[in-house]
Amino acid sequence: MDKIKGTRPYFSKKTLKRFQEIIKSKNFSNFIGSPGEKNLNKKLILTSQKLNKINEEFSFLGGKYVRLFEAKWSKSINIKFSVSVNSATSAITTALLANDISPGDEVITTPISFTASVAAIIAANGVPKFCDISLSTFCISPEAFKNAITPRTKFLLYVNWAGNAGDLDEISKIAKKNKIILIEDASHSPGHKYNNKFIGKFGKASIFSFNQPKNLMTGEGGMICTDNKDIAKKARLIRNHGEAVVDKNYTLKNMTNIIGYNFRLTEMQAAIGVDQVLEMKKLNNIRKKNFDFLINEIQKKFSHILKTQNITNSHHYAYFVAFRYIGKLKKKTFLKICKDYNLVFKEGIPRLLCDHPNIINKIAWGSKNFPWTNKKKQKMSLPNSRKLFSEYLAFYNVGWPCNLTDMKIFIKKLGDINEKYFK
Repeated sequence: MDKIKGTRPYFSKKTLKRFQEIIKSKNFSNFIGSPGEKNLNKKLILTSQKLNKINEEFSFLGGKYVRLFEAKWSKSINIKFSVSVNSATSAITTALLANDISPGDEVITTPISFTASVAAIIAANGVPKFCDISLSTFCISPEAFKNAITPRTKFLLYVNWAGNAGDLDEISKIAKKNKIILIEDASHSPGHKYNNKFIGKFGKASIFSFNQPKNLMTGEGGMICTDNKDIAKKARLIRNHGEAVVDKNYTLKNMTNIIGYNFRLTEMQAAIGVDQVLEMKKLNNIRKKNFDFLINEIQKKFSHILKTQNITNSHHYAYFVAFRYIGKLKKKTFLKICKDYNLVFKEGIPRLLCDHPNIINKIAWGSKNFPWTNKKKQKMSLPNSRKLFSEYLAFYNVGWPCNLTDMKIFIKKLGDINEKYFK
């Protein structure tokens, strides 16, 4: 049978030249973590575009390619400050710390996500609290969000699952009304728009992911984005041993939450990132073309087997295609049949985040259940999340070098399965 190609990192000749330049320079990371850099406090609040213009090989704020990557990224989504880090997990932790999270603050998020979403909250000494999703969008339901808010709720970490914005406008309004800081986990959404506004510009801060096999890939890496200079300054300090530069001019508020991290990105990863951003339109459009073809064919021919996610974006470029399996066979049986036909679906997350033993038992730091304040086990119903989890399937091979030929193979294989087992 014909085999569908897998998504791979896109690597141009231009990227290879940049790599060679870095290797010849023998400087793989041009960050310095020691205090004393001239005019550092002024540089810490420069926009990414202005920071890119400083003519220094080594800096507390990174080398040439780190600063160039951040500038290109800021321009690509029309935001003032972009701060690169070594992962999106680090980016979430940094964004929460830079927004002055206090130990024990509640952070509402979705149970439909990768483990990093909740691990990053706990790493910032926050308490994750889960609310239900919409079965239509697979993203947090506005009504569930509203009902989950308590006096201890200080943040919402909103995950754009599979690049989908969901009900982001309504969510933003609820957060604003209740004085809750919205952090967008836009890991799946580089270059996406919702109501013609870039995803990543709806919250106080947002984060993006560049690990393989995201839409744009630097191997590992993440970005924190904001239009707020104070958040950007703190994020830049948190990324690179911020306590090392504290002096007598820092206020107590300025000194909060900047202790001891090293979340820096290397020059080689940043060099890859520069070209990924320059190729973003091309790479996103490949995903869009493949996604649109698959969705249209599935909705026309196989809606009795797979129910597609309702995408609310004005511009959407799929990281992967997410479905609810609603066929008459058991999901386990369907997956075995698909494997026989060399049609590979993923079941997605291994469990709901709310069902993780550490979360149920409130185990994180030490033996006192920190950052939780009581030892009572958490029990959560979350009916929509549980239903989606039982039905969930995803197909990842929609990025470069996959093309319409691969998508047609997918539809042909699904058609053959349909004829034999679902007629």
